[in-house]
Amino acid sequence: MLTEIDLTNIKDSITKNPFFIGVVGMSASGKSYITHHICKFLRAYKISCTVLEVDNYYHNKEFVKTKLGKNYDVPEALDLKLLESHLKHLKEKEAIRRPIYDFETAYRSGYILLHPADVIVVDSLFCFLNPIAKYVDYTVYVNANPDVCFERRKERDVEIRKIPLEKVEWRWYNQVLPGYEKYILPNINNANMILDN
Repeated sequence: MLTEIDLTNIKDSITKNPFFIGVVGMSASGKSYITHHICKFLRAYKISCTVLEVDNYYHNKEFVKTKLGKNYDVPEALDLKLLESHLKHLKEKEAIRRPIYDFETAYRSGYILLHPADVIVVDSLFCFLNPIAKYVDYTVYVNANPDVCFERRKERDVEIRKIPLEKVEWRWYNQVLPGYEKYILPNINNANMILDN
């Protein structure tokens, strides 16, 4: 669980401006929750904070279906070229037009203007991999029990994203868990902080 001491350690690690913090973990581990609390804490100290939610960089469903067999749990499911461009702009303290990904339609539904800040928190499954890894200065790994994550994911995907339960279960066992074991789990010792959630 994220404590005041953890938050203070993160704040005290900020050595440059902008400073990139990667929040990584299994799907539905609580990355967004941790990200929110990091930014809230930093803002209380007058440190501006912007969140870059990498889930908004997914390719549309035709690309993922034809190129990746409908697998969203591989880095190639993301528009890595656009993501890297946006990371570069934020590092140079320039605003970006971040896409808004609609999980019900599996298409981008628009864009929002995202301003640079003292701290950029990157919320992603793939913080340990390039292009994200080469920008991230400090990584927080959110460790959670896979069974708990599965229950959270079922609730989110069925209730909010309107994905049928059988599809959620199939994806979990055939894509989410293998992706976690390949891209995230082998790198947890590279994290600056490991949080149990």
